[in-house]
Amino acid sequence: MKIAKFFLATLLLLTCHSQETSETYDAAVLGEILAGMRRREASIKDVRCEFSEWSVNPSENTVRRETLWAYKEGKEYRDESNFNERDGKLAWRAIKSFDGQRMYHYEPNRKVGLIGRYDKDIFSGAFTPRTLLCWDLDRSVIGFQDVAGYIAASKIVALEEKTVGSDRIYVISGEHKRDPAYEIWINTDKDYRIERFIQYHGPDRKRCDLKVEVTKFDNYAGTWFPVEGSEQGLFQLGQPMVSLRLRVKAGSLKLNEGIPDDFFTLKFPEGTCVYDEFAERKKRARFIGKQAPPLHIAHWFGSERLTLEQLRGKVVLLEFWSISCGPCHNDFDFLNWLNRELRSKGLVVIAVHAPGASKESVEEFLKEKKIGYIVALDEEMEKGPGKTFDAYNAEGWPETHLIDRKGIRKEIGSLGELWPLLKSMLDLRP
Repeated sequence: MKIAKFFLATLLLLTCHSQETSETYDAAVLGEILAGMRRREASIKDVRCEFSEWSVNPSENTVRRETLWAYKEGKEYRDESNFNERDGKLAWRAIKSFDGQRMYHYEPNRKVGLIGRYDKDIFSGAFTPRTLLCWDLDRSVIGFQDVAGYIAASKIVALEEKTVGSDRIYVISGEHKRDPAYEIWINTDKDYRIERFIQYHGPDRKRCDLKVEVTKFDNYAGTWFPVEGSEQGLFQLGQPMVSLRLRVKAGSLKLNEGIPDDFFTLKFPEGTCVYDEFAERKKRARFIGKQAPPLHIAHWFGSERLTLEQLRGKVVLLEFWSISCGPCHNDFDFLNWLNRELRSKGLVVIAVHAPGASKESVEEFLKEKKIGYIVALDEEMEKGPGKTFDAYNAEGWPETHLIDRKGIRKEIGSLGELWPLLKSMLDLRP
């Protein structure tokens, strides 16, 4: 029996010993922690609360934000009101919601609305109680995050037990496949809640990419929930920086009260100008597979006047854009690369600028941004967005249209979405 116990203890030690480090940890304790974390997540069905968010550095004159936030199994709702710190007046308000299939965005001041696909940067990238819960470790995923799974998929470097006040804390240090190094503080006396999460920029742990810290928990109906905390990003250790702080309003927290699913499906008030991406895609579907309409161009930059008939045998990428469109600027480098690297494969890149800008202002902008592909200034029309914009039913910026070698419209969408199709149209091998 003693030999068996000795053998078992030795086997446990070897199992818990990292292959790449001399550190050891107790696998049984780690397993208990991960099981506790999973039980905790399973106990939360939905959350609703109001919170304030602000910067800790008053000299920045940052906008204070008041938010009504709700979350339920991948569905999320945020009603944000931003106030100017100097005079306390409302700067702007926006309501954003995701019902599991569609994203809604409504700005009451402008009376405009959007229905579209899920945008991970709008929801997962925001600082909300979801961040304090570490549900958005993987910001490309919708829903409650499996933090225990994140830890289990890591190489554990160390597991340390601490006592902070009267609470027992376990500090897990590890290296995840996506992160060079991380550190998670777990309070086992408060429902295995995470008190601190740090992602380091490199294995030397001298610089942080992200630090989330909970400074206060409240107990609601027997469940501990983070109600105060902060987030910092990309900073040198030991150096002060501006960070965001969040505080849930007293009495506003509601857990597991059964938020109805239709709460997350936004209803726009009468008189709202709504752009429905799904309806537009259906409407545009009738153009796919048809001959591309001619180009009506007032001025060409970097090329003589072109027609689609001249470009038969080429794959044409039409990008509808404007200098004033911020997201359009994100496509410049990729379009330059496509023009430079794939022109020999038969690709022609043409960026059609919305009418209204002067020839001189566009020319100066192209030189400043070192844009090397063909740019065309759309021809104006009495009523409407421009003759080419109108012919292609292009209503959003940036918007990409692909035309095949026979002059047939193949697809409409964003540049990133259409990249796989473009590769196949150019017969590019992996």
